[in-house]
Amino acid sequence: MKTFKLGLIALGLITSSFSYSQEQQKKTPEQRAALKTERLAKELLLSPEQKEKVLTLYTGIAQKNDSARKSTSLSKDQKEVAIKSNNQTKVEQMKLVLNEQQYTKFQAIEAKKAEKQEARKEAKQNVKNKKNKAKVKTESIIEEVEEEL
Repeated sequence: MKTFKLGLIALGLITSSFSYSQEQQKKTPEQRAALKTERLAKELLLSPEQKEKVLTLYTGIAQKNDSARKSTSLSKDQKEVAIKSNNQTKVEQMKLVLNEQQYTKFQAIEAKKAEKQEARKEAKQNVKNKKNKAKVKTESIIEEVEEEL
């Protein structure tokens, strides 16, 4: 009876995880741009004209970044440079669309985003370093065992 209940629970968990993963579909560049524009419009209190210009700008940047990410002819470093260049263009264009107060707040938002991105990179590098250390340690243990044999 217990195994039957456990089996039903496991089946339920598996079914729910499949349905959750299907709901998490990637958004198109246009959808991402619209979401970012809405978020920014609330934070910066954009006028309708500004909102339209920001949406156009964000859509173009999102499309360029998406094509850079999907490009098979570019190396990882080249993709990163292209995306950074696109984001720099975005910041420069935003200066033309926003007033001084809005632009100052926008810069603060971008700085916070950059800090989070840097923290994620550092965490990823730390994990990579730990894996490398573990690999080296494992290899040295294997060598020691082989020498003993």
